[in-house]
Amino acid sequence: MPRTVLRVVLGLVCVAGALGLWLGTRHTPVSETEVISAIADRYVTETGGARSDCVARPGQTDGVWMVINCGTASSISQYIVDRQGRLITPDGMPQT
Repeated sequence: MPRTVLRVVLGLVCVAGALGLWLGTRHTPVSETEVISAIADRYVTETGGARSDCVARPGQTDGVWMVINCGTASSISQYIVDRQGRLITPDGMPQT
């Protein structure tokens, strides 16, 4: 095999390996604490309520990781979250 072919193949292997490593480190799982904190911060920004007004429970349906309820007895905001930490709209699609 000519040397240029070997160099090209070796270069492609190195690039593929580096890309795989880079993409692998970018996808780190989100913790429950991070998601609940982010939703609580969003609730505080939207309503001016307290972070301590938020509680989370596990999802009961497919595709739902957690349901986070924020607010008081008279006014509750419900946030539905999938496994990637994205909010799910009422029609079941993630918000982008």
